Amino acid sequence: MLGFEILSAVSMLLSIAGLSLLLLGTRRAKAIWFPLLFTAFAVPIPLFVARPIHLALRQVAAVSTEGALSFLGYDVHREGFHLRVGPESLEIADACSGFSALMAMLMVGLLLAYTGRARLWRGATLVLLVFPAAVAANLARCVLLSMLIAAFGGGILDTAVHPVSGMFTFAAALGLVLAFERLLLPRREVGS
Repeated sequence: MLGFEILSAVSMLLSIAGLSLLLLGTRRAKAIWFPLLFTAFAVPIPLFVARPIHLALRQVAAVSTEGALSFLGYDVHREGFHLRVGPESLEIADACSGFSALMAMLMVGLLLAYTGRARLWRGATLVLLVFPAAVAANLARCVLLSMLIAAFGGGILDTAVHPVSGMFTFAAALGLVLAFERLLLPRREVGS
């Protein structure tokens, strides 16, 4: 069930919110609601919540990678989360699901929506667009790594290429989220 660490973190967040209400009053506590809520990202996600998300993201990554590689002319076969690209085989593991990039982009999207002071529908749309941005960036990573494995063999994953591709996923997703933010959230004039 829930671990001691998670219960401790949730208790701490509730204590901070309660102390803010007690010491600052209702009006000031309402003024800092977002920073208090944002600290919830510090709480580890329980496995019973994270595991199904990981599985769904892995499935999307595996099926989409197979489709993209097939479209690009590669001989690819998929069995579950395992892909065979030509003579090489690889697995879309939990770490390759894109979950970390998704959580990071969710934080960025929420922060941009809040600081952008946009209408609710624009902020909500930006936060919702985080999901396809993170999935698309992870798909690009999986396809690129699969193509490199087909060209250079599975040993390529033991080099710096694999961890650097994870950073690429984050950077690509961040670029997409910032582009969405630019389209959705209007800029204020300087001095207004």
